[in-house]
Amino acid sequence: MSLLGPIVDDTNLLDDQRQELEGRISQLNEDIAEHNESRERELPLVQDVEAKVKELHQTIAGLNNHQVSLKASIRKMKDKAKEMDEKVWFLLFNTTHFALAY
Repeated sequence: MSLLGPIVDDTNLLDDQRQELEGRISQLNEDIAEHNESRERELPLVQDVEAKVKELHQTIAGLNNHQVSLKASIRKMKDKAKEMDEKVWFLLFNTTHFALAY
């Protein structure tokens, strides 16, 4: 009987550990289920936010294109204004030179 005592003690200890581990597994399974439920509840919100982010990316791309277009227009207007200034100075110089010549 004395030989069986340590084996019985080990068996009891292993059984206690098994029960603790089963309890821990059960708790973890509950946590996983709760997490999955949370994820499913929040999925519509996440999808909505992702759609808004995508829309904002498209808006930004459109605004960037518009900015490039505006910069090109400004450049053309500046070039045109420079040409007009040169023509005005040329006409002014010629008119002044012509008036002074007579």
